[in-house]
Amino acid sequence: MPIDPNPELKPLRALYGVLMEELKRRRNVVADMLLGKFQLPKAIAIELCYLQLRMICELIALGCIAAHGDIPATRSGKLRKEYAPGKILAELGKLHPSFYPVPGEQVRASDGSISLRLVKDGYLTKKDLLALWASCGDRLHRGAMEKIERPFEVDFNNIAEWDKKILRLLSHHQIALVDERYQLWVLMQSDKGGRVSMHLMEKIGPAP
Repeated sequence: MPIDPNPELKPLRALYGVLMEELKRRRNVVADMLLGKFQLPKAIAIELCYLQLRMICELIALGCIAAHGDIPATRSGKLRKEYAPGKILAELGKLHPSFYPVPGEQVRASDGSISLRLVKDGYLTKKDLLALWASCGDRLHRGAMEKIERPFEVDFNNIAEWDKKILRLLSHHQIALVDERYQLWVLMQSDKGGRVSMHLMEKIGPAP
């Protein structure tokens, strides 16, 4: 393991793991709804799913603040008071353009060695996250009087697609720190009790 260049930031990185555990619990609610495990009126089931998806968007954004404790601006000032993903992502983008999680897949060779393959598509991008958060906000209001008589849209397919994108992004992801020698590698479902597992990785040479 590399020598941690910022050991004082370990509590913040631990907080990232806590946020990801909460995200998993919320995502499990969505998964259970899609499987029909709860007997609720469809309209209420859909609203509950969108509530969890909105919270998941916020947890991803807040997690980015926690993971990037090596940026001084994330430890004080307006970012500490913000919850809206749009504002968080915009500010982090100014401070560190490569702040967003990068999805990957573990590839195990016949000799037992493990390599990482980057996921190129099908995951929740920054643009997707902002679109989903806005969509959730629209759905979590009863609506104005001029719209009150419109039929309620009952469509779980949209929710299932968002769920797939979230899983694709986070199942195994990397976060590039400001010091480009280091990344956080995160496994959402480790072999040790299914908990979130995080490791600080150091680049020791050029990519093959």
